[in-house]
Amino acid sequence: MIRFKNGGDKATLKNIWQSGFFDDQNTVDTFFDKGENLFKCLVYADGEKPVAAMYIFDCTLNRGENGYKSAYLYALSTLPEYRGKGIMTSLIKFAEDYLGEKGYDYLFLAPSKNSLCKYYEKLGFLPCDMKKCADIPADCIFDMPTETKALSAAEFYELRGSSFADYVGFDKTILGFMLDFGEAEVISFDGGWAVVDGDEEMIRVIEFSGEINRTLSAVKSLYKSKKYRVYLENGALMGETVCRGMVKSLGDKAAQKDIHIGLIMD
Repeated sequence: MIRFKNGGDKATLKNIWQSGFFDDQNTVDTFFDKGENLFKCLVYADGEKPVAAMYIFDCTLNRGENGYKSAYLYALSTLPEYRGKGIMTSLIKFAEDYLGEKGYDYLFLAPSKNSLCKYYEKLGFLPCDMKKCADIPADCIFDMPTETKALSAAEFYELRGSSFADYVGFDKTILGFMLDFGEAEVISFDGGWAVVDGDEEMIRVIEFSGEINRTLSAVKSLYKSKKYRVYLENGALMGETVCRGMVKSLGDKAAQKDIHIGLIMD
């Protein structure tokens, strides 16, 4: 049976999450406690027991002056003993029908690994945000003095909206939650901005706007680490090509490509 979550599902949903993503208890608690009113949760239940789940966040595909009502599917997971039975496929198709009837134009998701792209392609999703992922040692980054400033979620919301032509946008509340849940910070500097997370072993530049050398220099000046992971345009000379996002059109809307998703809560 497919249904939306109810008040008694939370403990089981946390178990499903941890069986698929192995996050610590504090991370899982943060997602449910702080984000509960920001997403729809669709579950597949065996009797009354949820055995698979997905989380649906509202978003907008912004293309020029046009904005298309869209949904971002997140943290799709099934209990190990129920995998291979087509359960997640059923959940995705249910979500498509439900959201299509509600007037949504597009669905987006981010495969947790490249090998999942073929599965989603069979369900009609197309890669739309291909990037080059490059790991850069700290001693390979130029030191370019620049002033930096920490940005609030509200400040970042305004800045992000003016940085990309074709991108997936979230409202201020969801954007703030995504940054908080991902333990990410936003900085601005002369000529750009960057969203970063990580630790002394590796800092990730999740999303940025600006010249790459100046961006990395600004990030390095604030976040000391052994190496820095950055996602570049797919035409870049360095890095491994990865799929950062996929899209499916609902109804009669044309398929879209070259869409920037960027903020992926992985």
